[in-house]
Amino acid sequence: AGAAGTGCPSEVPSEVGLVYVAWRLGGLILCANLLFNVSLQYTSVSSATVIASSSAVWTLLFSAWLLGEPLSLLRVASVSCGLAGVLLVVYGGAGEGAWGDDEHHHHPHAARALARISHSAAAAAHRAELKHALGSAGLVASAACYGAYTVRLKREVPSEKEAPLPYLFGLMGASLLAAGPPALLLLHATGVERLELPARDNLLAICGNALLGTVVANLLLARAALLTSPLVVVVGLSLSIPLAMASDVARQRERLTPALLAGALAVWLAFLGVSVARVPKDGGLLGRMCAHCPTRCRHCAGLW
Repeated sequence: AGAAGTGCPSEVPSEVGLVYVAWRLGGLILCANLLFNVSLQYTSVSSATVIASSSAVWTLLFSAWLLGEPLSLLRVASVSCGLAGVLLVVYGGAGEGAWGDDEHHHHPHAARALARISHSAAAAAHRAELKHALGSAGLVASAACYGAYTVRLKREVPSEKEAPLPYLFGLMGASLLAAGPPALLLLHATGVERLELPARDNLLAICGNALLGTVVANLLLARAALLTSPLVVVVGLSLSIPLAMASDVARQRERLTPALLAGALAVWLAFLGVSVARVPKDGGLLGRMCAHCPTRCRHCAGLW
C-alpha cells in the first residue's frame, strides 16, 4: 500500500526497515538544521531568509524525481511567485536599516573613511566575502536537505496506520540521541565546541523551544505532508515571513510599504497555487513508467 499520489509506491516498512528510515530522515533534518544554524554566523539574516525559501525549488525537483509529481506550469509559476514575494518582503518591505542593512554606507564621512582603507582591512574584507560565500553555500545545502527530507518522508511513510508519526519521530530522536553524545564529546575534545550545562533559565528556554518549535512543529508539518504534498508544506512555511513582517508593522517596529504588501500577496498566491495544483493519480510520466515496470518499483525504492 503506497502513499496516495506517489508515482512509485513504497512497501510498508518492517520494524527494522522503519529504524533505517528513521536514521535517514533524522540525518537529513539534522543536516538541514545544523547547516542553517552554522551558516547564520557567516551571512546576513535577509540572505538566510531568501536562500532558505529556495527549499521550495528543491522540493519541486525532488517531488518530480521521487514521487512522480509533474512539473506543471502552475506549480513552477507558483514556486517562482513565492520566491519573488519573499524577495519583496525581505528587501523591499522594510525601511532603511532593517534586516541588518548598514546605514554607514549613506554617510559621507563613512565613505571617505572607506576610501582610506588599508591593505590589511582590504584583506579582512576579502575574508569576510569568502565567509559570506561559504555561508550562502551552507544555506543552499540546508535548503536542499530540507526539501529532500519532506519528499523522503512522503515516500517512505505509506500511511500512519503502518508507521505512526509519533513512533517514527521517537525512533528519529532515539537515533540522534545515540549518535549525539559521541559527536559532542569529539567536538569538545578537539576544541570546536565547548560542552557545558547551560544556565537554568536558558535550559528551560531550550526545552520549551525544543518541545514547541521542534517536536510539535515537525509533527504537524509531517502530518500535513502526508495529507497534502511536500511542496504545499514547504511553500506554506514561507507564509511565516510576511506574517512576521505584519507583526512588526502592527507593533510599529516597521512601516507598511507597497513592496511589503505586494510581497505578502505573492507569497499567499504561491501557496494557493500549489494547493490547487492537481497531481495525477497515476503519478504523471514517472508513475506511468513505473506502472509498466516488471519489478514493481523494488529497484526504484532503492534510490537514495
